[in-house]
Amino acid sequence: MAVVYDFNTVNLSSSTIKCGNLLLPTTDGSSGDLITTDGLGNLTLTVPPFVVGPVSATTNDLCLFNNNSGKEITSSTATCTPLGDLTVSSLINGALTYPNTDSTAGYLLSTDGSGVISFIAPSSDVDIQTNQAFSEVISVYSTNVSSGDHIKFNVDGFTNGSLITVDLTTTYTNTANVASLGRISLVTGHSYLLEGSLDLISIKDHVATFTVQWYNSDDNVALGNPFVYLADGEDHPKICNVNLKAYYNNTSGSTKRVELRITNNPSSNLRSITRASTNIKTIT
Repeated sequence: MAVVYDFNTVNLSSSTIKCGNLLLPTTDGSSGDLITTDGLGNLTLTVPPFVVGPVSATTNDLCLFNNNSGKEITSSTATCTPLGDLTVSSLINGALTYPNTDSTAGYLLSTDGSGVISFIAPSSDVDIQTNQAFSEVISVYSTNVSSGDHIKFNVDGFTNGSLITVDLTTTYTNTANVASLGRISLVTGHSYLLEGSLDLISIKDHVATFTVQWYNSDDNVALGNPFVYLADGEDHPKICNVNLKAYYNNTSGSTKRVELRITNNPSSNLRSITRASTNIKTIT
């Protein structure tokens, strides 16, 4: 090994330099590189094991030590936005593991007693908040009052919860299994009390008769019992008392629509509807 001494500047030049038991690097690295040891007395220049961050604030991976004696950092599957919104694939809070996917509307969180939280369907002995929707007809209409048509509820009086939705905007149709003005959507997994009334109507004459009944609009299936209106000999228009109820348990696995249908209107006995209302409630 050639050793050159520069006695003027007190510099030592050599192809290899060993300080004690440490063999020093003989070539330079890149700016910012670190000198590391292999544990066997050899020192080398290495690139720092850091995760390169973005130039500006953005959603990015959270970084963790990679279990290599705490010396290296690696990206994780968790991300965080500059506002602090954290997204993770699973959540464990202490001894509790929470679900990471949503479930059916109205389902409840329950524990299995072993630290796992999951969604379950509410049972009959669980006290849940009643969902309710009250809607009305408050202005006279004389179209779509034939046999097979349904009452066109078009005013939202009161709504509580997300299990019951009255369609107040879709164009009217009496075609089954499609959206329509006046139809009510009921989320699956619950039972409902359907109440409806005709309060002010115009009839053909003092002997007019017609029939109304609750129906599953999607499956075209009758619900409950029909109400047959029999005129009492008075002239029209008529302040009447047509009230009917039905029970519907939606176990279909999907949201279903129901309607208050005019099932029979012979000779156009029912001429127009001025006031009507419906009140739908969850039972379970």
